Amino acid sequence: MRHDAADYYYHTRVRRGPSGLYNTWLIVGGEAFDNHTVPEDESLSLTLTGTNGQLPRRALQSTVLDTVMKTTSASIAVRNLCAPTLPCYPPARTVFTGGC
Repeated sequence: MRHDAADYYYHTRVRRGPSGLYNTWLIVGGEAFDNHTVPEDESLSLTLTGTNGQLPRRALQSTVLDTVMKTTSASIAVRNLCAPTLPCYPPARTVFTGGC
């Protein structure tokens, strides 16, 4: 039995880039997306958390992740919502009495 193609779908891919760092790709597709029939009142919102160990706290001082690498006909905005912070690890004991 054959099913119709999904209206929308996405998948991710992680590959090592030329610099040795990893690039993460988000690929969106589907019947409606491919045919440009997505209603204008629909949107895709992402919340991403990226880390590079202690480097963000040591080196990033302002909002620098604000560039779209490839443009499309869709409206795209990229921004940081907060400054880099120190990591907060879960407690190593069973009784937790405080915050980070």
